[in-house]
Amino acid sequence: MPQFLHIARRWTREPLIYFFAVALVLFAVDSWRANGADADSEIVIGAQHIESLIEQHRKRVGRAPSGE
Repeated sequence: MPQFLHIARRWTREPLIYFFAVALVLFAVDSWRANGADADSEIVIGAQHIESLIEQHRKRVGRAPSGE
């Protein structure tokens, strides 16, 4: 049993363990708060924004973007 305590004490001094624990808690809280809200989300890009992107590409490259 003392061997286990020695290993446990060594692990509790490791900062990386605390980093992973905090990251796990934050990930769990974020997942709980989202509760599937992202599944219903939709990103919509309007025609005016697309035209703006085409114009920026045309100015930078000197031609309209290809279909690819």
